[in-house]
Amino acid sequence: KVVYEPAARAEEEPTSGVREEWERRTRVIAGMLDVVVRRRELLLGHGSTSLQLWGHRVVRSTAGPVAHVGLLGLALASAPRSRPAQAFLAVHALAAAGAAADARGLPTPALLRTAGSVGLLQLVGLGGTWRYLRGDRPALLGRADALGQARTIDALYRSAAQGHAVALA
Repeated sequence: KVVYEPAARAEEEPTSGVREEWERRTRVIAGMLDVVVRRRELLLGHGSTSLQLWGHRVVRSTAGPVAHVGLLGLALASAPRSRPAQAFLAVHALAAAGAAADARGLPTPALLRTAGSVGLLQLVGLGGTWRYLRGDRPALLGRADALGQARTIDALYRSAAQGHAVALA
């Protein structure tokens, strides 16, 4: 059962670094995949909802990053004889350098920071998909000690289904 609660709110502390950001973002992707698989009936026959799930969730977060890895592989294989492949790889090398410099707190031009962020999103998609595939589906939405017995989304669903108020702080 899904209900709308206008007074509900969620807060998440900002991350303090790349490692925490990686953990948070891959957790979100793994959780999203878990929900999409559990509610897979919504992927077909539900008009714009189905289109949004496919485009925004499945393709952008999983298939897109996997395809990106495929393009990198093709570019690596073609680089000795292809200027576009060389340029593609050079842009990726610059983005990686920008992301590394930004992660270390070094002054980084905005264009390199942006390219690094886009690259990080691709890696996060791969990391979150890998987490899901290996069964790591952490659904904690806050501090574990604040959630008590409700350690997973399933436990939250069961608790709500039994008529208990569920709140995350």
